[in-house]
Amino acid sequence: MKKSTVAKPLTVALTIAAALLMSACGGGGGDAGVGFMPLPNQGGGQPPAGGGGGGSGNPDPSSPGNPNPGSPGAIHSIGGMVSGLWSPIKLQINDAETVAVASNGAFRFSTAIASGSAYAVKVSGAPPWQECTVANGSGRASTDIDTVLVVCNPPQALVSKLAGADDQTAGAVDGKGSLAKFKSPMGVALNAAGSLVISDAGNAAIRMLTMDGSVTTLPLNGEAVAEQGHLVVNRDGEMFVAGNWAQRVYKVFPDGRTLGLGPFFNATGVAMNAAGDLFVLDSATLKITKHGNTGRVETLALDASIGAPYGIAVDEAGTLYVTDQQRHRVLKIEDESKVTLLAGSTRGHADGVGSAAQFNFPQGIVVGPGGIVYVTDAHTVRAIYPGGTVITLAGKGEYSGAADGLGSNARFFDPSAIALGPKGELYVTDRLNNSVRKLAALD
Repeated sequence: MKKSTVAKPLTVALTIAAALLMSACGGGGGDAGVGFMPLPNQGGGQPPAGGGGGGSGNPDPSSPGNPNPGSPGAIHSIGGMVSGLWSPIKLQINDAETVAVASNGAFRFSTAIASGSAYAVKVSGAPPWQECTVANGSGRASTDIDTVLVVCNPPQALVSKLAGADDQTAGAVDGKGSLAKFKSPMGVALNAAGSLVISDAGNAAIRMLTMDGSVTTLPLNGEAVAEQGHLVVNRDGEMFVAGNWAQRVYKVFPDGRTLGLGPFFNATGVAMNAAGDLFVLDSATLKITKHGNTGRVETLALDASIGAPYGIAVDEAGTLYVTDQQRHRVLKIEDESKVTLLAGSTRGHADGVGSAAQFNFPQGIVVGPGGIVYVTDAHTVRAIYPGGTVITLAGKGEYSGAADGLGSNARFFDPSAIALGPKGELYVTDRLNNSVRKLAALD
C-alpha cells in the first residue's frame, strides 16, 4: 500500500509534462496549430502548382492540370495522337488556337481548359489529298485529356472530266463539257485569268477552257504551231509551246499571233519560274536552256547517264525536276547543275521510297505546295513527297480506260501534261481519251 501511494503522484506529473511538450510542438489531437510558430515564407510568393504546404493561391496557368482535377478553378490540357499523315495537318480547339502537326505521334494544345468547360477539336487544315477524321474530340474537361485521335486516310484524288466527248471520239468542236472535242491534247497550263490553255496537238490548235467546261479555239496568225507538246503561260498571257520534232518552241500571243523560237532539236518540255524565265528541255541534245526575261540565255548540259528526259518543272527555289522516260525515273537538279535521283528505278508500277518506287514512261510534271511533285505516268497520276516517297493519287497502272472516280477507281488512257490549279487541284490532258480531266481532294 505504501508503494502504490508514492507511484500515483509521479505518474500524474509525467503525464502533465508530456502534454505540455506536445502542445509546444504543435502535435497531438485537437487544433494542430496551437502553440506552433510558423517559419517565414522563404520563397517570397505562392507555392508552385501541385505543391504542398500553406497558402491558397491559384495554380500556375502555364502548368497543365493540377493535383485536384475536379476542384473549382482547376485547368486541364487537351491532346492526343495523329496517325496516317503524309504531310502536315492543322488542328484547332474551340475555334481558337490552331496547332500545326508535322508528323505522326502525340500533339497537345497550349490552351488551358477550365474544369467542367467544353472543348471541341477539329481539323482546320487537312493535308493535301487526305481525308482526316477526329475521334474523342469533344466533351467537358474534368482531367487532362490525351485521348483525342486524328486518323488520316492515304492520299487519293477524286477524278472528273472537265471537257471532252463522252465516247472519247476525237474532233475539233467547241462547246461545253461533253459537247467539246479534242484530238490528242498534249499540253495544259493555267493563265492569269484562271482559264486553262490546251495545246491540242492533233488539231494543231490552241484551245481555251474555262472552269465551267466551256471550250473555245484561239485563232492563230503566223507560223503554224506544229508538233505541239507541253506548254507554259507567263503573267502577260503569252504562251510557249514545245514543238517537239518541229525544232521550235512556239510563242503564241494572246491575240493569236505566233512566233517560232529556236532552233532546237527535240524540245519536249518547257517550264517557267516566278520571275518569268523560260526553261526549255531538249531531249535529243540532253540540254536545258534558260531564257531569261532580260534576254540572257544560259545552257545546262545534262549527264549522258540521263536516258530520255521529257518533262520539266521548276519550284519556287529554282530547283528543276525532270522526268526520264527511258530509265523510268524522276530527277532533281539543284543549283542548275547537281543532279540527284528523286524517285524511280526500273520499269513498272510500284509505290515506295526513292529507288524502291517504279514508273512506266513518266511524262508531265509539276510542283505543288509543300514541295510535292506530281507526275503523269502510264495510266496514272502519281505524287512524290519531298523525301522521295511515291504514292498513286488516281488510276491503276496496269489498266487503261475512261472512268471518273476516286483513287484507283478512276481510269486514264495515256495522260500527258499536268497543271496546278489555284486551290491545289490538278488538271491533266488525257491524250488518248481526247479529254481534259480534273483531280480534286475530297471535301
